[in-house]
Amino acid sequence: MPAPGARRLLKARPLPARGVKWLIDTKERLLEYLDLATSIHHRLSVAIEIDVGLHRGGARTTTELLEMLAVIADNPSRLRFVGFMGYEGHVPFAPPGFDSDAEFAAVQARYADFVQAGSQAYPALFEGPLVLNSGGSATHYRYGEDLSTVVNDIALGSAFLLPGRFADLGALGFVPALFAASPVLKKVDPAEVPFAPGSTCPPSRRTTPLSKSRISCSRAASRATSSTPRASSRARSSPAARAWRTCCPIRRSGTARATWASGSETSCSTTRGRETPSSGSRRPR
Repeated sequence: MPAPGARRLLKARPLPARGVKWLIDTKERLLEYLDLATSIHHRLSVAIEIDVGLHRGGARTTTELLEMLAVIADNPSRLRFVGFMGYEGHVPFAPPGFDSDAEFAAVQARYADFVQAGSQAYPALFEGPLVLNSGGSATHYRYGEDLSTVVNDIALGSAFLLPGRFADLGALGFVPALFAASPVLKKVDPAEVPFAPGSTCPPSRRTTPLSKSRISCSRAASRATSSTPRASSRARSSPAARAWRTCCPIRRSGTARATWASGSETSCSTTRGRETPSSGSRRPR
């Protein structure tokens, strides 16, 4: 969380917020939290994110880690080191040529290297109990009793909210513990296709892309397709221009008309070889 967000939370809910372990991903953010702790005269508990292979953030090398630990060690009255977080959400999705089992083993080795480097450089920070967090909804089952790892805290989040995405949960012996429902706050029916005002999708195909949406051109517009002038490269490259040409083919002279699925009409004409809507037409939003 950015330091300004943490400041607002600490101001709004000071007592519960002071029990939070704040996750820090860079030295720059750690310095921001140091300034925050100094300004509110309170010692903050911070955990450091380490990159164990996902490459989504955190200390990428032991050198970066030691720089962050140095800041904590130099400011014991303002910062308290409480552990690591190393997420390995990439493990189940190894592409062809890579092995998930081998990558999971490599994750454990990388995690151990971070712990060893930190404890050797700043042993005082590692004296108390630390949270060494890892795991995830798709990898938690790998942390069995026979696994040799420094990790002592396993995260499991998405599976609680989206169990349907994890088909193996039932096979692992998990059963539903909570059924949750949420009211529908807004329903747009029929759903309108972006960039094509007036065109609609049936309820069963609301995620259909524009190229497959229910847009039909009149016979006159269809005959004009072969003689459509080429617009400038800039005009052709814009999404709006592509959507406009899809629904309204142009002839070099005259005007072509396109009929949308809703039955409304729109027209466009050409000016100096470029596609421009004629007066009264509606440009896709």
